[in-house]
Amino acid sequence: MEHLESIGDGVFQIIFYSNKKSVCRTRALEISQFCKANGITFIVCGDLEIAVQSNADGLHLKALNYEIDVIRKRLGQYKIIGLEVANYRQAEAVKDNGFDYICPGPVFRASMSIDNGMPVGCELVRAINKSIQLPQYAYGGINSLNANLVFSAGAYGVIIDYDPSIFPLLKSYG
Repeated sequence: MEHLESIGDGVFQIIFYSNKKSVCRTRALEISQFCKANGITFIVCGDLEIAVQSNADGLHLKALNYEIDVIRKRLGQYKIIGLEVANYRQAEAVKDNGFDYICPGPVFRASMSIDNGMPVGCELVRAINKSIQLPQYAYGGINSLNANLVFSAGAYGVIIDYDPSIFPLLKSYG
């Protein structure tokens, strides 16, 4: 929490929480409470049970491993639910299924995320933006040097790993 508090007001619009090493419900609850107290949206990545137990604002799925009706029933009717897509066919298949946003990517090669698949580039963001009416939060290898390309292609937002150099750029699009 100290780290989140030290980087300043207005930097985060959404915090995504993912703990790949262990299930950490206590930490998720702490982050959820911090976010609610500071007007920040809190999304849990990939774990419906942690999202429910921490009273998260939403759930981010890397794959369609739950039925949307099951998620809405467990999480709550008005919670935010998003899904990662790696190609246009996947985006088209879920556009009318009740998701609140989609995440095309990885847009660029990310050195820290070896298992995220081949980069799709800004072309996928552009194609989705033309015909699918869901907000896009692009991910994968996005940093202060290339985020402007992603926003120009039509992304509503970006998901990044912690990179302080990108904060001024995000504020200019925000």
